[in-house]
Amino acid sequence: MPLREQKMLGVFQRLAPPIFSGAMGEDAYEFQLTCQEQLQSLGLLESRGADFTAHQFRGLARQWWRSYRESRLAGSPPVSWSEFSEAFLARFMPRSVRDRLRDQFSRLEQGPMTVSEYETRFHELSRHATMIL
Repeated sequence: MPLREQKMLGVFQRLAPPIFSGAMGEDAYEFQLTCQEQLQSLGLLESRGADFTAHQFRGLARQWWRSYRESRLAGSPPVSWSEFSEAFLARFMPRSVRDRLRDQFSRLEQGPMTVSEYETRFHELSRHATMIL
């Protein structure tokens, strides 16, 4: 990795991006969103986003990334952020989870919840809305 990219990786890591191992119960969407916001703030999302985010992988996630990169055709362009995001969420946020969140979001009613509780739940579910609708 060229010196300039090493320095930018250091800047990114000083922002304390989360670590992701791919373990059951980890919030893949939150991890991806946090890294995206940090990389956008540095102007690195499209150019280095996938590679820099992969530096935060451990265990199963690291194995997946290695396998994903190796499966690409020789001479392929670097992995774009949109390609990375789609593949990452497809692997670590299974369709069944996305379907469940979509169903919860579409059936959400205030019922016995206070307005504040309802608003909190609405925001929890709606943060996935662009992905699940």
